[in-house]
Parts: sequence; C-alpha cells; structure tokens
Amino acid sequence: MKVRALIVFIFFLAGNINAQTFTGPSLHCATTQGNGDVVINWTNNTCPCGGLPTVTIYASNSGINGPYTALTTAAAGTTSYTQAGANGSNVTWYYYMVSNCGCAGFTSLNSDTINNLNPQAPNLNFVSVNTNGSATINWQKGQSAQTFGYVIYEYINGNYIPIDTVYGRTDTTFTDLKSTAANGSESYTVAAIDSCGNIGAYNTSPQQTIYVTYSLNSCQRSITINWDAYKNWPGVQSYSVYDSVNGAAHQLIGTYSSNTLTATFNNLTNQENLCIWVVANEQGGSSYTSSSNIQCTVVNNFNPVTYCYIKSITTVSNNEIDMTFVINNNASLSGLIVERSLDNVSFYRLAFLPPLPSPVPYADMAVDAATTSYYYRILAVDSCADTTYSSSANNIVISGYAFSTLNNYVLWNAFNFQYGIVLNYNLFRNIDNGPFGSINIAAAPLNFKEDISKLTRTNGEFCYYVIATDSVNYPIGIIDYTTCKSNVICLDQQLTILVPNAIVPTGKNSIFIPKFAYYDITAYDMQIYNRWGGLIFQTNDYTQGWNGTYNGETVEQGVYAYTITVTDSQNHTVQKAGTVMVIR
Repeated sequence: MKVRALIVFIFFLAGNINAQTFTGPSLHCATTQGNGDVVINWTNNTCPCGGLPTVTIYASNSGINGPYTALTTAAAGTTSYTQAGANGSNVTWYYYMVSNCGCAGFTSLNSDTINNLNPQAPNLNFVSVNTNGSATINWQKGQSAQTFGYVIYEYINGNYIPIDTVYGRTDTTFTDLKSTAANGSESYTVAAIDSCGNIGAYNTSPQQTIYVTYSLNSCQRSITINWDAYKNWPGVQSYSVYDSVNGAAHQLIGTYSSNTLTATFNNLTNQENLCIWVVANEQGGSSYTSSSNIQCTVVNNFNPVTYCYIKSITTVSNNEIDMTFVINNNASLSGLIVERSLDNVSFYRLAFLPPLPSPVPYADMAVDAATTSYYYRILAVDSCADTTYSSSANNIVISGYAFSTLNNYVLWNAFNFQYGIVLNYNLFRNIDNGPFGSINIAAAPLNFKEDISKLTRTNGEFCYYVIATDSVNYPIGIIDYTTCKSNVICLDQQLTILVPNAIVPTGKNSIFIPKFAYYDITAYDMQIYNRWGGLIFQTNDYTQGWNGTYNGETVEQGVYAYTITVTDSQNHTVQKAGTVMVIR
C-alpha cells in the first residue's frame, strides 16, 4: 500500500510538471514601411531552463481569427524581423509569436496578437474640472494590443494640438496642470501610441469641460447660473447643481434635464460666501460624470433705504443754508437728489449727489435766508432704482424791530418737521458785537420782546438768532433729535435824546437837561431861544442844563424853543428841536 501511494504521488507530481507554462515573447509593434514591408519588433523572455529562445512568427492576412501560417523562426536573441513583400500599405496583417525553449515539462504561451496598423483611437470617458481649476481627461484602455501609451490633444479653434504623452497602456487619466478651465471651456481628446513611436488616429469626438457663469441679482436676492452643454457622450442623463456655503460641505440644490442649461436660486443670505458648480451625468446607467468649474462669490444683497430724514438745517449767512441728511449707512444707494420748495408742496431739484456716508451734507448757496423760509427734502435712489423721500423741513427766518421806547421785539416762523415735535426754541443775543448768550424764554414761543434800557451797552446794537430742537420719532422706531438754526438779525438802538417838556425854576423840576440812551458822546450843542428868536442859553457840555434864567434873572413864564445836536463815537449825529414850558 505504501508503494502504491508513492507511485500515485510520483505520477501526480509529474503531471504538474507537464502542466507548467511560461510567457512567450512580448510583441510590441508591426510597422509598415514606405515600400510596404512590415517590420516586427518584440522582446524575448528568458527560458525557464535558461537561455534565450528562438521564436516562431505566425501571420494571417485573413483577419484576426486566421487561419495563421508560420512566417519564420527567428534565431535566439533576435528582436525584430522584416516581412519583405508584405504589401502592408494595402494589406492588414495579424501576427503572434511563440517561444521555442525545449524545457522539459514547460509549455510556451502565445504572445498577444497585433496587426500592422497604427493603434486604434481610445474611447473617451469624460473630461472634468478639478477644484483647483485644472482639467482632467479619462479614457478607456487602448483596444490595440500594441498600445504602449497615449498622446493627449487639446482641441483649440478647430485644431488638435498635442500637449503631452502618457506611457503605459493601463494609464488612462491625465490632468492638464496648465489648464485654464476655471476661466472657460476646454476640449480634449486622445490618440494611442505604440512602443515604436507609431501614433494612431486621435478620437475625433473631443469632449469639453463644462463652464459655468453666473449673475447676481441683489435686488431680488437671487443668483442665476448658466452652463455649457456637455458634448460627445452617448447622451446626458441630467445636470446636477451643487453649492457650498461659507466653506461647509457641498450639497445638491437642483437636478435638471439634459436640455436645461440655466437655473436660478432665490432667498440668498446677505454676506454669505457662496460657491456653486454643475455636474453632468452620463446617460445609460454609466457612472461617468463631468464637473464644471466652481464659481464663488460673496452675496451682497440689496439693502433698502429704511430711514431718511433731515438731521439739521443751519443758516450760515443770508445767502447760504447748510443741511445734513441721515440715511441708514447699509442702504444700497446709487445717488441722492436734493429738492427745495417754497410751499412744501411743489418741490424742484437742486442737485444730484453720489452715494455718500451718512450724515450727508449739502449747502444751498442761492437763497435769501433773511426773508424767505424754504422747505428741503432728499430723494434717495437705491441700486434697484426704487426711491425714498426724506421728511421735509424748513429754515427759520428771524426778524425784529427796535422801538424808541427802548424795547426790542423779535419774531420767527415755526420749524416744521414731518416726524418731529418742537421741544424748544432757544434764543441767543449779543450786544455790541460781543459773545452770544442764551436768553431764557418760554418753551415754544414764536416771538420775544425785551426792555433793553438797563442792559450795559455802548452803541446800542443787539443781534439775535434762534435754534429750534425737535424730537424725532421715525416710523420704523428711530428716535433722534434734529435742529434748525435761524439767520442772525441785528437791531440798532441808535442814540436817543429824552427831554422834559416843562420846568419850574423855583420848584422840584427846575433844570432843563436832556437824557441820552446809549450815549458815548463826542460832540454836543444845546441852544435855548425866546419867543422872538433870541439866543438866551448855549452849552457844549451835555452834563450842563438850563435853569430857566437869562443874565442871572428868571425868565418870564412862557414857551421857549430849543435845539440839541449830539454826535456819538460811531459818528452818528442826532438833532432834536422842540419847546419847553417855563412855569413860575
């Protein structure tokens, strides 16, 4: 039993030895020469029992399935053979080779079968854009056994331009690092090359990258994207649109049919960083896809004008009124129009201003601010061509009178502001060009009268202006204050001469002497005349009066005429003439 078992084992082992194979020669290419001869090139593999084999070349011109006949047996170490008279320019030949080693128990496998044609054009799978903007092309392994590598072509303006070579029949992907697919669509195709440098025809159906463009509509808070159709697939099943917001993971936001090349997305969020792209999906259940370039933008949504009102109106001079307007600073403005009116009904355009940060200043230098109250407003035009009017407001005009009773009277028009309530009018006054000071007046009057007889003064000039302060309660909840400063009015209380109309030389009121308001007298003359026109008294001293005597004697009771001439330091001359009754 042991002997039989041993014999069986020996036979089993011998059977395994007889079944061993080794790889035949590597048949590279069969190149047709200009004269029609075909040169066959190969690489030998070392025999299992050592040494290099001879090789038998089999050929057929009836097709890849033969029949084949032995063409020749090449000597050991030979790596090429020329088939003379093959007429390879007109005849397609197919070849394979077998190594002859003579190693006991080994069988040589046939080589691949090749022909004398250049390698066939590979089938393209897809071209796609990478996240860095470069393009990648992918294709199927070359059908020709002699395929050794691939030549990559870019298709530009109808021309196929070789840009690189990939070596290895199974290396079927290429990335163009010089690509500009982030800025436009690019087309690529491939041709196979054999190890002898023979380049086959390129695939004449190049495929191109998808290029996405976009337009942002801030007014509608939307983005519209457009993309190129993907061409030279058997068909496009659909287009998928993806986005990434603020660097987050991408998400599918829409799937569209093969004939749809545009999409609009609404309700964008202000200031979000949005990246968006398109992926084409091949028809027929294939897993091939093609990604477009990525378009990224910061969404700057339209911001409307939510409030717009006058902050201040200041009369700078009788010919200039300055004002400022307050507008929400995030408003998407295209410009501002300043308008003026005399009646707060019919407004006309004064100026167009570019978008300016709030508060917006404007100076109206074509006014008569001493006599006329104007109404102003501003029209805010946003980037969507919508308009918003500010509230209107007017300048204050102050005027006044200087009465000979040593009273000054000033009055002014009301400050009218659409969303405001007057809190107070503050009146300011200076004397003789001194500093202005506030006068305490009622909360909201429109006039003021004061007795200035006891005020310290020199030449009697009094100047006034008023400032109105409003509380603003804008409809959307804005609470603020607005002010309006009037023009300046100056009242001149000129030199005033006050005289008694009678004297009693022996009584209490015994001296005829004038009194002066605002006196700074530099020249003075007083003369008294009797009823016949005779001069009975004269003095140049305004502190000296007439006691009702002439030449030391009390004059008779009656009416006496006088003239008084006074000149002050401002070179103002005042004359006063009249009569005084002397009573005895």
